[in-house]
This record gives sequence, structure tokens and C-alpha cells, in this order.
Amino acid sequence: MGDVAGRAFITKEGRFQITRDRGYAYDTNAGRQGFLTFHPSFIERSQWYDPITTSVWLHDLERAWDWAVGNFKYQQDFEYRTSVSPENLIDYAFEFEAYSTRYNGHPLLAMDIETTGLNPRVDKIRSIAFSRTPNDSCAVAWPEIENEMYDALKKVLESEKIGKCWQNGLFDIEFLAVNGIRIRRYTFDTRYAHHCTLPDGTKFLQPHSLKFMTSMYTNLPPYKTEYTEVYGGDNSAVDVTTIQELACHDSNATLQIAGALIKEHTALSLTKYFDNVLMPIMPVLNDMHVRGVRVNAEALQKTKDTVVPKLREIQESMHGVNLNSTKQVAEFLIDEGVKLTKRTPKGSWKLDEDTLKELIDRRENQENAETLSLLLKYNDLKKLEGTYCTGLLKRLHAGRLHTSFSIGPSTGRLASSDPNLQNIPEDIREVFLPDEGMRWVKADYSQVELYIAALEYDDAALLHNLQGGIDVHDHQQRLCFGVEYSPENKRQRRIAKTVIFGTLYGRGARAIAVAFGVSIEQAKKWQDAFFSAYPAIHDGQKKQLKETQKTGIVRSAFGNIRQTKEFTKVVNHPVQGGAAGVLCIALKNVGMYAHLLEPLLTVHDEIDFQVPLDMLEDSMKLIRACMSAPIPQYHQFKFPIDIEVGKSWKV
Repeated sequence: MGDVAGRAFITKEGRFQITRDRGYAYDTNAGRQGFLTFHPSFIERSQWYDPITTSVWLHDLERAWDWAVGNFKYQQDFEYRTSVSPENLIDYAFEFEAYSTRYNGHPLLAMDIETTGLNPRVDKIRSIAFSRTPNDSCAVAWPEIENEMYDALKKVLESEKIGKCWQNGLFDIEFLAVNGIRIRRYTFDTRYAHHCTLPDGTKFLQPHSLKFMTSMYTNLPPYKTEYTEVYGGDNSAVDVTTIQELACHDSNATLQIAGALIKEHTALSLTKYFDNVLMPIMPVLNDMHVRGVRVNAEALQKTKDTVVPKLREIQESMHGVNLNSTKQVAEFLIDEGVKLTKRTPKGSWKLDEDTLKELIDRRENQENAETLSLLLKYNDLKKLEGTYCTGLLKRLHAGRLHTSFSIGPSTGRLASSDPNLQNIPEDIREVFLPDEGMRWVKADYSQVELYIAALEYDDAALLHNLQGGIDVHDHQQRLCFGVEYSPENKRQRRIAKTVIFGTLYGRGARAIAVAFGVSIEQAKKWQDAFFSAYPAIHDGQKKQLKETQKTGIVRSAFGNIRQTKEFTKVVNHPVQGGAAGVLCIALKNVGMYAHLLEPLLTVHDEIDFQVPLDMLEDSMKLIRACMSAPIPQYHQFKFPIDIEVGKSWKV
């Protein structure tokens, strides 16, 4: 059923929306039981572009049928014990023969914490629960002082003999680290394990959430109504026993989901990637979460103060047009003769940053390129003033900024959030500082995606150009424009770069033509010029597409997959997934020297460190060794890196 109908279908108020509650049976207003899933017409609409939703709907139908004919019943044979004693907790955790699941030779103990909020430096842990079998869990209220219970928890959580299993464990582990407990043997994470099997998310579902996976992989009943009161804000008024029961429920679900995903990893040949590439970087990411990075708040405020008059100056130059009104700006541009190209789903003109950049590059808008560039500058300054200056100042804690890293994109690339540091402007990188007596070291892979494309498809010509120091983008610009080539022409260079990366990422001639306002024939000539220079890439992409059409799976050299037959994703994944793997291996290597190296951030293909001044030379050698180590997946190739040293992130 649809979203609105689904919510009306549920008698109890306060439930989550249908996209989270699907997969469960409920009592209806009509006095009958029903099963919550998507409406068939919705599936019909989505199946062409969202195969995940289709597969989920089929799962729901199968489960609904089993439930209707009596073959499916919610699990009832489990025991949730709350407020256990320190002695009972120790016995529960270290009675190894009672465990139902082992992983990499260690008994697998699933766990879950419940907190008063999302900020580990401000909010508190209220409860922690453990599950060693699908039939039992135990929980305790978190001790507010370092007493006998705290010592028991520390002994369990820091034990090397027990494999720890979490759902999105980086969140829990950061809270525990702030509370003085450093997790050992972080073995399995259901969120990232599921990301391996089903990396493509969807706007209609949250496939890596615990709620979603519980409905897909377990027969546990839906949350009790009182459990929902724990979420969404201050839960200090909620009885601690209820919170412990919820933690027990979630740790039980996590253990069962882990068992199912272990089997899926074996079936999809993902175990090696998960164990050797993905999970080893989790302790490194956690170290960066806890360490944070020092920020010069005074300098950040000064930057904000200088941006405000610049915004006012641009606004005043636009003769009464309100630059904060997309409608007014669109009407102004149309009057000026600009050919707008994109609309929002509601029909209004789209004028975000990417759209403005495309409009600047379109041939028919060259007379208005200066005006469009001014609007782009205004948007950049507005974002600098609001998102970055004001936003970052609000997030500082004791002069430090703490972001959260995760495997976000489908290709396995790392993302950051709260705040997102992936697009921090150069203007304010100078406010990010190493600690006193240290230097900032920025280590960045040089053209890693081009190197990976050359290695992935054995293109000797591209590898030769890269290793020979030839500017690949300039070379492509010459191929595209011939006698019209001009090294000072920025639009030509942007076209050349778009052709290169667009082609490597599966972007067709039509998309390139639309972006630059040229004919499809012209765009195809540009792409043909690229393929003529690097024919092995063209042949490799065709071979990859043919193989994926048979299996429905495309795999990077490191083993991470996407389940798809879509051309763009098939072509994109070996390059982007390969780049993700290279960075993961680098972070894994860095983690082996955690006692010597202090990574602060990782952004795109870059890792940033703070290094003691008296250890600068030795540390730089170690960083280079970690990041340029031979990669077995690419014939022991050593990827080149650029290293810069300075007093801030701006270096």
C-alpha cells in the first residue's frame, strides 16, 4: 500500500513511516490483521530504476503469504534479562561454549548501546546489552561512576578473546571511547556487511538500517510501542528497564542478521574483502572520530565577517534581484537571454551549484558567462558563510571539530557527516590546525582513478603517459580541439576532463552534449578521440559489460561488488571501487602504526596527519610506505602520492 494508506492502516499512533515499518503484520481499523508493504502500482513504477524495492516487495509478499496461511510466526522463544550483576555479566560473556556463532575463530558477541542523543561528548550512555545466541540477551544500566559494573564492562569489551559484533559500531565505539573503554577485536559490523552485499541504497528504503534488516533476516516481532519513545530526543523520562529491553532486542537482531550476512558473504565471495579490506579500517576511523581536529575559532569568525560585505556587494550589483530567490534569479536570467535547462520535480527552474557550472559551459550561454559566474560566486560565498563558518562554529567542542566517517557511496568510497568535510573550501582550510608542537602532513594520491583505469584494463598507453609525466587532460584537450586548441581556454580543459572522467564513469555522449550545449555527434567525436588514444579501456569496458549482463554482478579488483546491469554503474564501479580499495588498504596500513601516526582526516583520495616536529622526517617516510605499499590486486603496483607539510590543512 502507499505511504499515506499505510499509516492510516495502523491503529496505534506514533509508529514510524511505512518505509521503516514495512514487513510487519498489524491490527487494522477494520478489526482484521494486515501486512504492511508497498502498493503494487508503486512497485510497477519503481522496478525499472529501483530493483532493490522490487526484491524487497517480493520478500514481503512471500512472508505475508506464509503469515496468512499460518506458516510464519514471530519468534517468541527469547529471554531478555535486564540489570544483571557484574558477576553474571562476566559469566555470560566468557562462557564460550554457549555461543551460537563464531567468526574468524572467535565467539561472536553482539552488542548495542542506547544513548540520550547522538553526540558522545555531550550525551550519555543509558544502557548496553549483549547477545550470544538468538534466544537470550542481557543488559545493564550504564554505570555513572567507575565501579564494579564498569570494571566488568571494561573486561568484556576490551577482551581479545571475544569477537565484537555491532550495527553501525563506529557510533557505539566512539561513545565507549569517550567513556574510557577501547574496544578490542571489533570483528563484524552488520551495517557494513550489508553494504557489501547490497551497496546500492534507495530513496524509498534504508537498507542498511537495523529496522530494515531485522524485517528481512529475522522473525523477531516489531518494536513495542514504548520502544519508540526512546528515539527522537531526550529519553531521560523513559524507564531504564524499557531502554535495556530495547537494547536486548537490538543486540539479538544484530546477532541474527550477522549470521545471515556471513552466509551471504560466502555465497557472493565477499568474505576476503570484508575481512581484509573493510573491517581493518574501522579502528582507524574511530581514532579519527575521537581525536578530532583543532580549529581556530577566532580565524573562522573573521572569515565569516569578511564574507558578509562581499555578499552584500554582489547583491547590490544585481539591480534589485533577490539572489536568495531562485524564482527571481531564474526570471532575471531568462530576460538576459540565458537558456535554462533543468527543473525541479515541482517544475521550478533549478539553479544549484552544479547546474550553474553546466550553464556557464554551454555554448549558447557564453555571452552571459560573466553573470552566471557572479551568481556562482554568490552561492559559494553564501555556503561559506552559512554552512561552513556558522555551521562549523556551532559544532566545535573544546576547540575541536569531530566528524563521522562512514562507507557511504555505493562504490565503497568513504564519506563524512556531521559535518561533511568532503567539500570544505580552500578559503577556510587554514583554520584547521595540528596540535601545538606539530605539523600538518597532507598525503594525496596522484591521479589515482586514471592509474586504476590503466591497470584495470591493461592500457599501456595511458599508464605510459601517467608515468611519463604527460598531462593527460592537456593531451585530451589537444585531441578534442585540434587547431582550435588553446592552453589558456578553461572551457576546453573542462570539456577534456569531463570527457575523460565521464567516459571512465559510463557517461554517454548525450550527457556530455547536454552539459556543454553541443551536438551528440560532436560529443561522440570527443569520446572517440579518447578511445582511439586508449583502446584497451574501450575493449575492457565492453568485456566488463558483457560479463555483467550474464551475472548481474560487477566486482572491483578488491572484491567489493554492485549487483546491477545498468551501464553507468557497471563501467563506473571497477574504477571508483578500485580507488576506494586503495584508500582502505592505506588506512589499514596506517592502523598498524597507530602508536606512531595520528591521522586527522580523510577526504576523497587524501589522508591528513598531524606529526610531531621532531619526528617529521621519519613520520613522512612511514606515511609514504603505508600509502605507496605494493598493491597485490594491481600486480604489486605502487601508487604515487604527493606529500605536503605545513602549519594548517591549507598547507
